[in-house]
Amino acid sequence: MTSRTDRPAPSGTAVLDALRAALNRYVILPSEEAATAVVLWIAATHAQPAWAHAARLVIRAPESGAGNHGCWRSSKRPVSGRSSP
Repeated sequence: MTSRTDRPAPSGTAVLDALRAALNRYVILPSEEAATAVVLWIAATHAQPAWAHAARLVIRAPESGAGNHGCWRSSKRPVSGRSSP
């Protein structure tokens, strides 16, 4: 039986690409630049213990049900130990 530590760590690019794909499944963002900003913000937030300061991300939508909650929920645990379906 192999443990999680027996597998090589994924590259940073692979993690960010997987995060962008997961985010795009649940959230419609206005541009590719906005998707990049959200992905980098999520990565920075999860790396927060490495430094003393963090940026804030304001998520606004023109109407209720436009995806604010989905974006927030997607940022809570972006990387898991299992493969996506």
